Amino acid sequence: MTESIFTPDQDSSTPKGIERRRDPRAQVLKAAKMVYGNFHKTAINCTLVDASESGVRVETGVMIQVPEKLQLQVPGQAARWARRRWAIGNQIGLEFINPRPLDFALN
Repeated sequence: MTESIFTPDQDSSTPKGIERRRDPRAQVLKAAKMVYGNFHKTAINCTLVDASESGVRVETGVMIQVPEKLQLQVPGQAARWARRRWAIGNQIGLEFINPRPLDFALN
């Protein structure tokens, strides 16, 4: 039996399988980039796996370490600042710093 990828922030008083997110997620599967760095920008290709108005789950080709704050760039959309909330293997959970309607999941 595999555990949900979203269990790391659950405490022992929260039953497994109970959803703790504020907003429902939609499956997306879109190409994107995580961009970070001040003087020397780093851009990491990733795939949006699912998204909500408050954040996304992305998947990278390999396990990488990303900083706490970065920009998420989705083709055809404005870049959005996000905060890393968790990382397990090659999947990373990002919370948008300024949430707004979920425009890229609908296109």
